Amino acid sequence: MNRILIIENNAIFRNTLKKFLQAQFPTIVLEEVQNGEEALQKVKYFCPDIIFMDIKLSAEEAAMDKKMKNLFPKATFVFFTDYDSKEYRGAAKE
Repeated sequence: MNRILIIENNAIFRNTLKKFLQAQFPTIVLEEVQNGEEALQKVKYFCPDIIFMDIKLSAEEAAMDKKMKNLFPKATFVFFTDYDSKEYRGAAKE
């Protein structure tokens, strides 16, 4: 069973993604948070296999993706953004 964490500050998008994932994969365990601080609290007891994360949020919150990657090196990260820039594409690859 996969455990998924969604980190997204836009409540509408976060809820839409959550509903989509639950509809497609009804057996997943899914948690959601709106910012990096909440994410760090949540991962103390919820060990995600997959982390969906707004890449802009990561940049704004002092490389949250790197902190999460250190906590869960085997987790798969899925980054998304509504901006198409070289900086975000490069950060996602890194």
